[in-house]
Amino acid sequence: MTSERFEPAIRNAIAKHRAETREQRERIYQAARASFQRSDRSSEDIENLNLAIEKVESSFERNTGAFLKKQKQRNLVNAAILLFLGGVIGSVASLIFTGSTTADSEDDLKKIFIDRYNKDIVLVPDAIEYLREITDAIVDHQRNNRDILTPSNKTFVTIAKIDPDLAKRMPKTLPQGTQFIVKADHKDFKVLANWTLCGAAMFSNPEMLDPVRSKADRIGCPNFGMWTPGAVKW
Repeated sequence: MTSERFEPAIRNAIAKHRAETREQRERIYQAARASFQRSDRSSEDIENLNLAIEKVESSFERNTGAFLKKQKQRNLVNAAILLFLGGVIGSVASLIFTGSTTADSEDDLKKIFIDRYNKDIVLVPDAIEYLREITDAIVDHQRNNRDILTPSNKTFVTIAKIDPDLAKRMPKTLPQGTQFIVKADHKDFKVLANWTLCGAAMFSNPEMLDPVRSKADRIGCPNFGMWTPGAVKW
């Protein structure tokens, strides 16, 4: 089956679920890949599915890239200000008291926060790309080498526990203290990044907040990531 045969089904799923962002669409792509893995499709079918996904996603990027970039820039500035006004002044002030920085006024604190927020937000795409790399590796293990996933069958483990080589490929751009944890069985998985960039991701990619651990009505969050429908509540 050629990749063109898969494209209409993928686009229909995107329309049905109103997947407007890249991460919302990514969940549909991952569900399709997982479905193929469970149905033991041929390697040619899986390759054609991935080609179809690339074509569909590239069409979205061409049509909406420029608009979303401008919209995102405006949203990020507004989000940073709202987060600051919602109480971030306290967390930034704690940095002052520990000697990490200095500020003489609320305006200074506001600037410190927005500067730090802007530094974090540009790193979120690197974290998301690495999350995709991890999920692709897990799907491959589920299909070809399930024993590797044994440590993560019942609890979350660091990616190094199941794939040390992949753990070494974590982008060097990510903040110190960044970790990725995984829970996976033979058909489902959840992959989460920890808190270091979650505060930025909660505004740029709110659909990626882990619904079990991250509450949208709080400042900051502990985890964001990707998962199959069967792993939502893990």
